Amino acid sequence: MPEHLHILGIGCECSSVVDTFCTAKTQSTALKQFMPRRAHEPATSTIVSRDHLAQIKEHMLALRLASAHLCELTRSSWTNLLLHRAAPDLWSVGSDFRWWPCSGHPRRHLVDFPELDQEQLSSSLKGIEDRLVEEYKNSVSYKETKSELERIVQGQDYSTRPKSRTITYSTSFFHQFNWVLKRTFRNLMLNPQTSFAQIGVMIFLALVVGAIFFGVKGNSSGIQNRMGALFFITTNQCFSSVSSAELFITERKLFVHEYISGYYRVSVYFLCKILSDILTLRTIPAIIFSCVAYWMIGLKATPEAFFIFLFSIILVSYTATSMTLAISADQTVVAIANIFMTISFVFMMIFSGLLVNLPSVADWLNWLKYLSIPRYGLAALEINEFTSLEFCDIRNTSGTLVDVCSTGEDFLNDQGIDYSPWGLWQNHLALGIMTSIFLVIAYLKLRFIKKFT
Repeated sequence: MPEHLHILGIGCECSSVVDTFCTAKTQSTALKQFMPRRAHEPATSTIVSRDHLAQIKEHMLALRLASAHLCELTRSSWTNLLLHRAAPDLWSVGSDFRWWPCSGHPRRHLVDFPELDQEQLSSSLKGIEDRLVEEYKNSVSYKETKSELERIVQGQDYSTRPKSRTITYSTSFFHQFNWVLKRTFRNLMLNPQTSFAQIGVMIFLALVVGAIFFGVKGNSSGIQNRMGALFFITTNQCFSSVSSAELFITERKLFVHEYISGYYRVSVYFLCKILSDILTLRTIPAIIFSCVAYWMIGLKATPEAFFIFLFSIILVSYTATSMTLAISADQTVVAIANIFMTISFVFMMIFSGLLVNLPSVADWLNWLKYLSIPRYGLAALEINEFTSLEFCDIRNTSGTLVDVCSTGEDFLNDQGIDYSPWGLWQNHLALGIMTSIFLVIAYLKLRFIKKFT
C-alpha cells in the first residue's frame, strides 16, 4: 500500500483519539448540572435525588467508555508509531502538527518514520498511556468532578462492601398480598385438574373405607373395626399431603426472579401459597371425606362427635402438609423431597399407637412417639369415639350364655391414652404447635435460599 494512504489512515485514527478525549472532558464537565443546591443550605451540602444519581452514573459510564475507546485507539500500531514521534508536540501549545478531518482535504506533513523494534514500541505505548492518564488527572474537569462526587458521599461509610443486596418495594404488604393471592387462585382455576383429582380421590377412598367398615358393631369386633378405620383415616391424611411437596419447587425460578425484582415480599408469596393449598387441597377434600366416610362407617352419631372428628383430621392434614413444606422448601427435585417425607411418615406410623402398644416400648425409644403426627391424630379420634360406648359379647361359659361387656374407657386405659377433656385437646394443641414450627422452618428456608448468583 502506498505510503501516503498509510499516513491518511493514521490521521483519521488520531483525529478520533482527540475527538474522544474532548468528548470525555465534555461529559465530565456536564456532571455539574446535576448537583442542585437548595438556597437555605450551605454550599457544602448537596441534595441529590435518585434521578440525579442515575444521570451521574450514566455520565460516569460515558467517561469510562470514552477512556476505554481512547486506550483502544492508542493500541493501533500505526497510531502508536505516530504518537511516539508526535506526542511531545501533541500536548504542547503552538504545535505545528495539525489534525484534519478525514472527510475533507487535509493539509499534512508526510514524514518517513523509521521502523521501531517491539521493545521500543511497548515502552512508547506505556509512556503514552501514562501521559494521557496524568493529563486527565491534572485537568480542571477531573478536579471538579472529583470534588462533586466527594460532596455526594460525604458522611457515608463505603469502606466495606455490603453483605447483601437491598430489595426495595414500591407497594405495601397488603397491596402485594391482594394481587398475589388473586393470581394464585386464578392459576388454580385455570388448571383445576389437581384440585378435582384430589377431591375425586378423597371421595373414592371415603366410599371404599365406608364399604369395608360399613356399620360397625357394638362388640369386640366393633372395637377392632373402629381402630382400623380410624388408623386408615389418619394415615391417609398424612400421605395425601405429599402432593404439596411441589408447591415451592415448581415455581422456584419464577419466585426468585419476581422477588429480586421487588414485585413482592417473601412473606406475601409464602402466605398466598399456603392459603391456596390449605383451602383448596386440604380443607375441602377433608370435609367431603368426613361427610361420606363418617356416616357410612357408623361412628358415634352425635353432632359434637362429628365436628370433633372433622376438626381432628383437618389438623392432621395441616400438620402433615406443613412438615412436607418444611422438608421440600429448600429442595430442587420433587423426588428427593418425596423420599424424605415417605421415610418420615413410615416411622411416625410405627409410633401411632396401633402397630405397637406404646406403654410397652422401651424408654430409650418411647420418646419418639412425641414426634409422631399420626399418634396425636389417632389418639384424638379414639378419645372422641370410644368414650361413653359399651361393647358387649355373648360368650358360652359352662354351657350358659353370658353377656361380657366392657367400656370404651377400659380400652383407652389399656392403650395408655388419657381420655379426659384435657387429654383430648392436648392432642389438638400438640398438632397446632407442630404446624406452627414446621411453617416457620419452611418460611426460613424460603427466606434464606440462594437468590443472587
